[in-house]
Amino acid sequence: MASHVDTFSSTLILPRDSPTVRLPLLFYCKLDRLANKGIRVYSTNKTWLESVFPPSLQSSLCATIVDTRKESDIEFAVADGRVRIYQFNEMVSNHIGSLMRKDADCDDVTTIRAIVKASLHFYHNLCRKPPCQFEGVHMELYKLSATMTEEFDQVFKTDGENILTEEPVTMVVDEDVPMGVTIYNNSDRDLYPYLFYFDPSELTIGGSYLPAIGAGKNAQTTKVDAPLPARLALAIGHGDGGATPWSFLLPPGVKKDLGFFRLFLSTRPASFESILQEESPFSGILSRSMQSQVVQDDFLEDDGWSVQTVTMIQV
Repeated sequence: MASHVDTFSSTLILPRDSPTVRLPLLFYCKLDRLANKGIRVYSTNKTWLESVFPPSLQSSLCATIVDTRKESDIEFAVADGRVRIYQFNEMVSNHIGSLMRKDADCDDVTTIRAIVKASLHFYHNLCRKPPCQFEGVHMELYKLSATMTEEFDQVFKTDGENILTEEPVTMVVDEDVPMGVTIYNNSDRDLYPYLFYFDPSELTIGGSYLPAIGAGKNAQTTKVDAPLPARLALAIGHGDGGATPWSFLLPPGVKKDLGFFRLFLSTRPASFESILQEESPFSGILSRSMQSQVVQDDFLEDDGWSVQTVTMIQV
């Protein structure tokens, strides 16, 4: 059992009186439940809510039924066989309100439970705070234009000014315009960047940039060059950064949407891929708001991670 899990290491404990175990160099653990994190759910129809979340499932989903809307993270409003879903995280509700656009059938307990599970993972990683903050690192977002090389390869270059000039950023959506990011590292640290896009309407987390991982005899992932060296920049979606550009989308009938870029930075390779949540609990499909155009308290000075967040209001 893992008694403590953080970015770079975990602490495992054995049950009392268990035999000694010799662990292999590489192995995996299955997440059973989160001991110190949970989500509070509420409905005026408490009988229905308790039938969807019996005590055994409350434990495995880390869900707690509360008595008032004020105490809750999610409210389920049941009417005419449908369930409307309200979420009360202020990072989202302050911009697009609490009511989620999609609802569910009140008898579809699988989807309703999946919404709770996905919400817990989504908002934990959206609100997750780093143990430190790296100074001298910032991110810029650009519209891109495509040109053809003499070898007939398509190359994307930045076109115009940096869009991320304020927080939050309001941007007019044009799904035909490709976008790309540049991360500037003006610090003295070599860094490993992990860029994610959070879509609160779908409860999905997509990877906009994840650095390559490596493996070798007794080396695992510790021998990979840092993609963002000190005093240099990394282009994502343009130039030679190695990632495809993307564009933003507004679904039919929607006039305002919201998303978040979160840039996780670490001083050595880490397992931030576990943040990914690419399937929506509503539909089981990838997030529709973007499309491709093609924690430990004590740490060593050179062994840490940080995160930056950009709020994207799309109109």
